[in-house]
Amino acid sequence: MKLRISLFTIILAASVLLTGSMEAQVADYGPANGILSFEESSFPVHCSKGSGISISSEHSKLGQKSLKWDWRKEEAYISIKGEIPYLPENPDPKETSVASFVFWMYSPDYIDSSVRFSFLKDGKECCHFIYDLGYQGWRGSWVGFDRDMQGQAEIGMDEVRIYAPKGIKKGTLFFDGIITSSFQDVRYHTPDWHAPYVNEKTTIHWLILNNSWKLELDVPEKEGLTAIDIQDIRDVKSRFIEICTSKVKSYTIDEARRMYDSYDIHFNQDGTISGKPIFFVRYGETYLNQGIPDAKKTFGNNGQLLKDLNDKMLRLAVTIMRTESPAVKDELSRMYVNLTRHLLDQGFAAGSGQGTLHHLGYSMRNFYTGPVIMQDILKEAGLDQDVQKAMEWFSGVGEIKICPNEPGMDIDAFNTSLMGRVASLLMLDDTPYKYAYMQALSRWIDNGMKHTDGLKPCFKRDGSVVHHRKSYPAYATGGFTGAVNAVWMLSKTSFAVSEESHQNLKDALLAMRFYCYDRVFPLAMSGRHPDGKGSLIPSHYLLLAKAGSPDGKEDTDIELASAYLRLVPGSKEFQDIEVKGEPTPQGTKFYGFNCSLSHRYGSHLITIAGHSRYL
Repeated sequence: MKLRISLFTIILAASVLLTGSMEAQVADYGPANGILSFEESSFPVHCSKGSGISISSEHSKLGQKSLKWDWRKEEAYISIKGEIPYLPENPDPKETSVASFVFWMYSPDYIDSSVRFSFLKDGKECCHFIYDLGYQGWRGSWVGFDRDMQGQAEIGMDEVRIYAPKGIKKGTLFFDGIITSSFQDVRYHTPDWHAPYVNEKTTIHWLILNNSWKLELDVPEKEGLTAIDIQDIRDVKSRFIEICTSKVKSYTIDEARRMYDSYDIHFNQDGTISGKPIFFVRYGETYLNQGIPDAKKTFGNNGQLLKDLNDKMLRLAVTIMRTESPAVKDELSRMYVNLTRHLLDQGFAAGSGQGTLHHLGYSMRNFYTGPVIMQDILKEAGLDQDVQKAMEWFSGVGEIKICPNEPGMDIDAFNTSLMGRVASLLMLDDTPYKYAYMQALSRWIDNGMKHTDGLKPCFKRDGSVVHHRKSYPAYATGGFTGAVNAVWMLSKTSFAVSEESHQNLKDALLAMRFYCYDRVFPLAMSGRHPDGKGSLIPSHYLLLAKAGSPDGKEDTDIELASAYLRLVPGSKEFQDIEVKGEPTPQGTKFYGFNCSLSHRYGSHLITIAGHSRYL
C-alpha cells in the first residue's frame, strides 16, 4: 500500500504539467489504480544486466508512452517489484471473476520464439506462463492465475519477471497497460495463437476463434472452376458491395483529410507505424475493478474506439469507389492503406485475442466491408493477405468448414457474424478452394434457417424466431438483416440456399407482419425492450421478394412483394410487374413457441401472451 501511495503522489505532481485528455488519462490509467502505463517513469520496473529500459513515445497503447526494453543477452529479464494483489477468490461472492495478469506487448519485429512471465514470492517462482511471439505490432492478453498458468499462485507474491525470448541474443519489446493482478470476468478471457491455454475450454461463440481456425474444410474441391463458377462468385461479390454501400455517405476531400489527420498516423525510423491507440469497446471492462467505470467513454471521447474507425474506413472506401479523379483517388487510397496498417499494428490481426473479444461482432461489422471494396488497392500495397486472414480470424468463419451436426444457430450469428464471414471468403483468390469454402458457407447459412425444436434457436415452424429462450422480435429483425442479405446475395447462383430454408425465412417474415400492428411489435412480445419503439423492417420484405420464390420458379416473390407494398404505401417498387399491396391481414394465429395468440379484425390487433414452465 505504501508503494501505491507514493506512486499516486508522483502521478498527481506530474499531471499538473499535462493538459486535455492526456491529463485525464494519466490520472485514470496509472499506478494509483494499479495500472502501469509508463507516462512519466519506468518505476517500479528494473532490468537485469545485459539489457536496458527507457520510456518511449514510439509506440503506446495507454496514453502516449510505453516502456521500451532492449536486451543484449539471452538470459536478460525485466523485473516489476512490489505487491501483487492476487487473491484466489473475489471478496464479492456475486462476482464471477478470476484473478488475472493483464498486459499489452509490442513487438517491432517478427520473433520466432516466446517470452516467459514468472511470478515470484521472496525470490522463488510460484507460477508462470509462456507467451508466443511471431507477430509484429501490439498484442494483449488476460491470463488467469489459477486457471491458465503453470504452478500455483500464492497470496503475497511480490515480483513479476519477464524473460527475453529464448535463443534470441538481442532485440526490443515494448510494454503498456500492465496490471499485475485484477479480477476479470471468468467467462470472457479469449484464447489465441499466442496464449492458446487461456480459457481453453470456453464454448462461447465469440471466443472459440482459435478452435475454429484449426478446422479443415470438409467440402471437396473441384479440379478447376468453370466460367459459370467464377461468374457466380463475382455475382455474390457485386451484390455484397451493393447491399453494404447503398446507404453510405461519401466524404468530401476535406472531411477525409480531417478524419485521417485525427489518427496521427506516422512512420518511425525502423519502418514501424504509430498513431492513436485503438480499442475494442469491451476492453474497457478490463478497468472496472480498477475503479474506472467510464473507460468506454474515455476511449470514445478520445476517438479511440474500434467501431468508429471501422465505420470511417468503410465510408472512406466508398468515397474512393465513387471518386473519378485519379489524383484524389490516389490520395484517399494512401489514407486507407495507412489506416489499415495502423489497425493491423494495433492488434486487429489474425491470431490476436486482445484479452477479450466477447460480443465482438457489433464493433466489427464494417471491419469486413471496406476491404472487399478495396481489395485491389490492398493487394498493390501487399496487405491483402494479412487483411483477409484478420477477417477470417475475427469473423470465426472457420466454424463453417465442417458440416453442422444439428439444425439451427443463434440469431446473433445472422446479425453480427454472417456478413463478415461472407466478406472474408470473397477476399480469397478465385480458386477451387474458395469455391468449396463458399459452398460450406451456403451450407452453414442454409442449416441456420432449418426449424428447431424446443427452446433451441432460432427459426420455429409457427413462424417464431427464438432468442434468449423465447420468441423475440427485437432480436429477430437484426437476424433477418443478415439472413435476407445472404439469401439475396446467393440467389440464382450455385450457392443458393435450399427451398426449405428459403421458405422458413419467408414464413418467419410473414408471421412477423401478422403479429405486428402495422410495423410495431406488441408490448407483450417486446421482452426487455417494452418501449413501444420496436418495429419490423420493410426492406427485408423488399429484398427477399427480389431474391425470387423459394422454389426458384419466379424471379420475384409476389406474396412478399405484396406485403412490402402494404407496409410502404406509395412505393414505386414492383411497378413493372403490377403488384398491389395486400389487404390488412385478418384472423387468429397461435404461436406455440411463444405462448402467444394474435387476433386481427378490421384494423385492430389483440395480442395475448402467457407463460409456461419453459417460458
